[in-house]
Amino acid sequence: MKGGVVMLRFSKLSYILLIVLLFTSVTQMFYAIPGLSYVCLFLLLVLLMLRILSDKAQRAVQRALQASMRRTEQLETVSQMAASVAHEVRNPMTSVQGFLQLMSREIQPEHAHAMYLKVMEEDLKRISTIITEYLNVSRITGGMLEEVELGPLLHNTCALLQSEANLRGIALTLDLPPDSLSITVEPNGLKQVLINLARNAMEAIGENSGTVTLSLEDKGDSVCLKITDTGPGISARDLPRIFNPFYTTKATGTGLGLAISKRIIEEGGGTMTVQTEEGRGTTFFLHLPKHPFSPRDAFRRSVEK
Repeated sequence: MKGGVVMLRFSKLSYILLIVLLFTSVTQMFYAIPGLSYVCLFLLLVLLMLRILSDKAQRAVQRALQASMRRTEQLETVSQMAASVAHEVRNPMTSVQGFLQLMSREIQPEHAHAMYLKVMEEDLKRISTIITEYLNVSRITGGMLEEVELGPLLHNTCALLQSEANLRGIALTLDLPPDSLSITVEPNGLKQVLINLARNAMEAIGENSGTVTLSLEDKGDSVCLKITDTGPGISARDLPRIFNPFYTTKATGTGLGLAISKRIIEEGGGTMTVQTEEGRGTTFFLHLPKHPFSPRDAFRRSVEK
């Protein structure tokens, strides 16, 4: 029985050569010739090691694919829940907002209650803005990956922001390498991140004239997108918390922009970091792999463990 199990294990296609070496006259010939028995043993060991490494790589690939599928399913579930909750919350909010507006018309502006109504309306608008941002996340994340040429994507992003930059008196510039670069990414998510970071940069510069630069570098297996501004920089007190949800230093901000952007980049297999100097400006670095996942990466990681 034990021999049958062994033979069944070694009957796989990948072990055909091993079976030939073990159970045919080829092996007998190797042992008959002085010195060749060591060659035979070496070949057996090499084949065995290759099979072990192959199995390990295959398991690593399967684990990575299963984890990716689980993340996708979780994102779809969260997206559906976000849309459902937003719908259920927005309906009564619309009614409340309508009644508040009717009450505002009935109350004189100098009346004390008029101020309370105004505060409630502003809070409802803020809640509506937060819900909208959550819905934007649910639409952006979990999309299909595509091969995207980054040059046209960056040009398009700058075109969308150019009028806003002109109104603020800010120079919006592009710094691209001579050769075209493409990566596999969810394009709408990446574009949303770039727009968000560029707008943050322009808001940081404020009324002062300054420059916002979007640049791209080839890093071999990855690319680096940089969004640089000449604003006041981020204080040492605020820097550790800028990626925390709902943390903001802006009077009208929700504190979700950077948290959402970081999540989108990380879901694409990348990283987002920041470098800042008070009084001189800030740079956000987006490091993205050209291909988010490949069996070669899984094999390399499995061997390193």
